Amino acid sequence: MEKSLDFINRYFPPMSEAEKTKYWDLLSQRFLRFYNFALDAGKTDKNILLDLYEYRIATKGILLNSTRKMKQSILEKGDDQLRNDYLAWIDQKEELTNLYEYSRAELKEQNIDVDSLEQVVNALEKKLSEQSQAFSDAIIKTKISFNQVNHLLKDNEAILEIISTGPRSNQQ
Repeated sequence: MEKSLDFINRYFPPMSEAEKTKYWDLLSQRFLRFYNFALDAGKTDKNILLDLYEYRIATKGILLNSTRKMKQSILEKGDDQLRNDYLAWIDQKEELTNLYEYSRAELKEQNIDVDSLEQVVNALEKKLSEQSQAFSDAIIKTKISFNQVNHLLKDNEAILEIISTGPRSNQQ
């Protein structure tokens, strides 16, 4: 699991959103398998349930959070070129989203190549990734421990984390 987090921290920053989503779809299955394992193993070793919680917190909302943090960091920076590139990327993504509503026949009739526009959008995003520390900073670099979270809670507070583990076999 630590190697998976290391992979996320090392390779996610320069990826486009589409690439991050694709890789997260693969990696998330590894985390789900661990969650199921931890639930079974937690019957005899309660410490593994802390690991489950900490991995969940480390990866929770990873795609949304990385995009939100990146946007905030770029827009707050004083780099006008970076900000302009970012806004151009957003505009092209919106245009692409609008084109997804057209049928293939309509796109062909208007001589619009969605694949080419997707490539342009991904290339611009990769350029932004390479130019901006904000893309790198958008990924969680350290795992938050249960004790860190627990320390923030008052005596009359609790935390509830709902984790979907998918279908589980009843076999032992």
